[in-house]
Amino acid sequence: MVVHIAGIHAIGSLGAVHYLTANLANLYGETDDKSFSLAVRSTYDGLDITGSELAAGPFVW
Repeated sequence: MVVHIAGIHAIGSLGAVHYLTANLANLYGETDDKSFSLAVRSTYDGLDITGSELAAGPFVW
C-alpha cells in the first residue's frame, strides 16, 4: 500500500493523517485493494488538530 498525502497548507496534511489514523481500516473495507482518493476537512488550534472529517469520496479509480 502506498499513501500520498497533500494539503493546501502543511497543517492540512496533518488533518489528513488525523483522519486516516482513525478511519483507514474502514476505508480499506469500502475500497478493497483498489486505489482511491478523498478530500478531508480538518479543524485545528495552533498546530493541534482538533477534528477531521470526510469532505468528499472515497473515489475509486
